[in-house]
Amino acid sequence: MMRNNNTHMGRFALPARGEDRFIYIAIFGFLMFVAYIAVLNHLIFFSAMHMNEEEAISPTRVRHSSMSSIHSIDKLRKVQANVDDDNDNHGNDNGNDMNGNHVDNNRKDIDEEEMDDEHANAIGGGKSEMDNEDTQKSTFVPTLRNKKILIEITTVGMRQFALLEMVFDSIRDMCECGAHISLHITTANCDPTLVNSRCTLTPDEEKMPKNYPPDIVNQLNERFNCRDPDGRIDSYVHIKSVQWGKRMVDFHRKIFYDNIDNGYDIFIHTEEDEVIRPTSVLAFLDETEKLRQLVGDERLTDYSMGFVRYENQRHREDMRRVIWEFEWDKDLEIVDHPGLNGNYFTTPPPWHHQGMFMATREQLLAWAKRGPDCHFDKVQLIPAYHRERVSGGANLYDAEVCNITQLLPLDSFDDFLIHHLPDQNNRRTPNKVHSTMDMHKKRMNAILQQDPERKLWIDEEGNYNGLEMWKDEHDPTKSLDNHDISEYWKYLDRGGMLTFTNYTSFKDNEYYDKSRKMIYYEGDESEDEEEEEKEVEDDEESKRKEKVRKKKK
Repeated sequence: MMRNNNTHMGRFALPARGEDRFIYIAIFGFLMFVAYIAVLNHLIFFSAMHMNEEEAISPTRVRHSSMSSIHSIDKLRKVQANVDDDNDNHGNDNGNDMNGNHVDNNRKDIDEEEMDDEHANAIGGGKSEMDNEDTQKSTFVPTLRNKKILIEITTVGMRQFALLEMVFDSIRDMCECGAHISLHITTANCDPTLVNSRCTLTPDEEKMPKNYPPDIVNQLNERFNCRDPDGRIDSYVHIKSVQWGKRMVDFHRKIFYDNIDNGYDIFIHTEEDEVIRPTSVLAFLDETEKLRQLVGDERLTDYSMGFVRYENQRHREDMRRVIWEFEWDKDLEIVDHPGLNGNYFTTPPPWHHQGMFMATREQLLAWAKRGPDCHFDKVQLIPAYHRERVSGGANLYDAEVCNITQLLPLDSFDDFLIHHLPDQNNRRTPNKVHSTMDMHKKRMNAILQQDPERKLWIDEEGNYNGLEMWKDEHDPTKSLDNHDISEYWKYLDRGGMLTFTNYTSFKDNEYYDKSRKMIYYEGDESEDEEEEEKEVEDDEESKRKEKVRKKKK
């Protein structure tokens, strides 16, 4: 009998029997149901990812963070009131631990459930109100993770290697933030026989290693080995002839422009004795993007976020931080350019020396062609202070050279302070010394002059969201009478803003004077004190010379 092949409708035709047909339909329906669930989960997953990405690129910039939840002023006052009630209602023998410290097991400061909700929504802490202005279009995320950073450090031999090691530690910290760093060290041996090498070696310094011997290289390989999975440091040492003298600082420009198209987010040049923190780099990138929102791409390269060096006054007991390189007036010099909204100031002219600078690829390309005489990619020798002009950024801000405007943010200037590690240059110019607290109060004055009702550290609902403080002493036998925090409560009521400070002299902000532990203000020393200090220095110099003489014998 001839088989009729047309009875089969193909490979996937349903069988003729009803029972088998029902089984196949059931299997097919089950598979369709599984596929529907898989597609649904897929859509939910990618929708969640999209929402997270939108949250990640939020233009709101968070500066101050805290691991505690953000409390309103009323809640903080409630915390203080509860502590005060404890002292009024509990005796000294109520609830002490094994060390005699008071323990209050019944204290209910803040509703925990409400605190958890606030913590989830407000973690990240205080945001300056200025951070939220004109940034709605920006998608920049302030992070160093996966950023490419090129750093060039110019040194002269190994004289300040101990200071350079601290700079290396800070660069390692950038790497642990997830940054990919290309570190270039340009160096030469000190040669005291050359007048223009600016080297004078003591007998002890003559025994120092020349450049980078294998033992130091091996140690640096360990210290440059990042633990963060995204972080990496590629390090290079460029050895130059010492006969370049002061022009050793010129070579960072060639390194920058040789790598201009290698995808770097930022280029940094510094001397070997200045700490460039991760905060410094992130602040530069963040403020540059905020500036772009104010002035646009076309005017962005007319400006550069500047830096100011500070030192610790180690000859004082408080070892305060001070700025010493400029003659500041009582009022800051606000940069009054269209679109800047009075948000920035600059160091006093004519020399805006920084000892370092940062730039983006966009800026470097524009500055190479910029007038009146910039040619940033080709350094020319200029008599007088060549290193300060090229390395310190003075030429960058010189109206006759690059004519770039230096900008320092009024509300975040502390992020642009660079530690000059020797901590000794401030003694050369005592009449120019300003503490960083002086500068802080001057900046708050400038903000208040623009807007007397300004509230600096508040959230979107107008509540204070900065540092929180209260008297946390539960033992009524322990006195806190000498700790008055009433001014702090007034500060909270003002939304985290200082009152206007009237400056009549440099000493208006001094915390210490001669009557307290012989802390003095520079420029106020008596002739006897100056003579005594000179005698001590002369005695130390005599001992050093005697030591050298004995070694020679």
